[in-house]
Amino acid sequence: GHYPTGKECRACPGGASKCNTSTVCQACRAPYLLQDGHCVTSCRTGTFANVFDNICYECGDRCAECSLYECHTCKPPYLLQDGQCVDHCGKNYFPNTKTGVCHYNTEKPIIHILAPLVVEYGKPLSVNSSVLYIKDVDTPNDQLVVNVEETPSNGGIFRYFNGKDEQLINGSKFKVEEMQENRIFYKHETNRPLYGEMWLSVSDGQYQSLAEVISINVISKYPPEIVMNEPLVIFRGHKEPISAKILNIHDYDNPESVTIRVVDGPSYGQLCVEEEELVLFSLDELLQEQVMYTHDNSSSKTDRILLQASDEHNVVNFIFRVYIVEEELSAPVLIQNQGARVQSGSRVQISPQLLQARDIDSDDDNLVYTLLPMLQNPGQGKLTLIIPLPPAPDGFYNDGWTQMDETHLVRPTTSFTQRDVNEGRVWYVHSGEESVGDMTSDQLLFSIADSSHPPNMLADQSFIIQVQPSPQKTEVSPAPGIQLGITVQEGQAVAITPNHLSFAGAQSPEHLVYIITHPLGPLDGSLFNIDSPGLELHQFMQADINDMKIIYMPPLGDMGQEDKYFSFKFT
Repeated sequence: GHYPTGKECRACPGGASKCNTSTVCQACRAPYLLQDGHCVTSCRTGTFANVFDNICYECGDRCAECSLYECHTCKPPYLLQDGQCVDHCGKNYFPNTKTGVCHYNTEKPIIHILAPLVVEYGKPLSVNSSVLYIKDVDTPNDQLVVNVEETPSNGGIFRYFNGKDEQLINGSKFKVEEMQENRIFYKHETNRPLYGEMWLSVSDGQYQSLAEVISINVISKYPPEIVMNEPLVIFRGHKEPISAKILNIHDYDNPESVTIRVVDGPSYGQLCVEEEELVLFSLDELLQEQVMYTHDNSSSKTDRILLQASDEHNVVNFIFRVYIVEEELSAPVLIQNQGARVQSGSRVQISPQLLQARDIDSDDDNLVYTLLPMLQNPGQGKLTLIIPLPPAPDGFYNDGWTQMDETHLVRPTTSFTQRDVNEGRVWYVHSGEESVGDMTSDQLLFSIADSSHPPNMLADQSFIIQVQPSPQKTEVSPAPGIQLGITVQEGQAVAITPNHLSFAGAQSPEHLVYIITHPLGPLDGSLFNIDSPGLELHQFMQADINDMKIIYMPPLGDMGQEDKYFSFKFT
């Protein structure tokens, strides 16, 4: 640990166990290492420490970084293979040009689909290890790349990169690491089917797996809606298309995926598309009137088909009815005859939901209902037509019409048309005579004739009216805190709620009936029941208010800068 200088022996510099001068070390003690005649704490780049003799040795001409037994980084253009720097990778070794390393690789990566993608409508979903299992026995995950062989058939696959969503296309690639970090996600495309597929494979840079398909199921928020379901009227032995005028199905978020399955029936015919009997048809085939019903020429008068509409997630079952008529006796067909219910002394509107007829070879609106016999029919009341007061009513007064209130005319009748029913003019008015028991009934006996010459007749029909006894009269008054008014913004329809209109004192408040005696004026907006928006509102119940079915629509157009006040009267 000393070196001579003249007649003295001086200690070697710090860390040196042997030296010949104060600046040149020949050996170092641990933990110091000898490098270029100096004792250092670590070897410089390109050299390695031999802990057995505490000396830094050069890595070699080809190696940039090394340890005692192997090289860690080679100088370009050499490649690192098993700790040695080589000119070319050996057998079963493949170069990574980015890292300069020869990787041993003899196995293909594998990709397994663990589950389908189940996506909520309108929301993105990560494609991650809960859906894909990826493994390579001789390649680490950070060197594996996923290939997009086919993009989703009903949406897109995206990568979140540099703060933006980048849509991938066929041939795009992404790292397995990106998938594990939830930066790869699927998004459904509006108006595309709810079911779709995409194909992915995985590569280790040398070998590639087979492509695998991922099923995509988008959960629909909205089930198919049966907007129209009217019966088909057909001649015996004929065939007719099922059109959107009688069967109309709407799907808000995915009409392309809607299919209609024949669950049961028909019993006396068959459904076909292009002469081929079917058990499943699409909404598009229905809209294009390609679905045909063919009657089997039997003596049957009705047929029915149980159908199931599905959007691949929601299911709606419904019955489609068929009426068969004789070609030589094509009488009208009664397709709705639900009857009505009225309180003693009150009136009820006979709507098309309660009474409706169809004719195969003439305009349905012109079908004529005639009460037969005309006397004592109905037995406990009368049938009337009610119309809005026309601008010049004098001619109507000469035709038997009388003024019912300030805005309506009324006339007893023994006949009416389907148009009268459709437009809300037909009313049954009970006489008010109480009967014994909780409930009794009245009926209309009638026939239906079409506009042929001579007319075809459907005779001996009846419409049943259930009559409820009048409730005991009680004193009612506006409920506490109710001001009998509502504030409405211009152009905004609002529902009248119990906070605006409700009365206290009745035994069953929800059964209170409001009869409009003085309706809104023609420039005051409109009042209607949401269940029948096209019909003028004459009466409603507290239950309708409670269910928010009574809607006020203010007048259309500019109302000006000042507040406007409108009102209607009722009993």
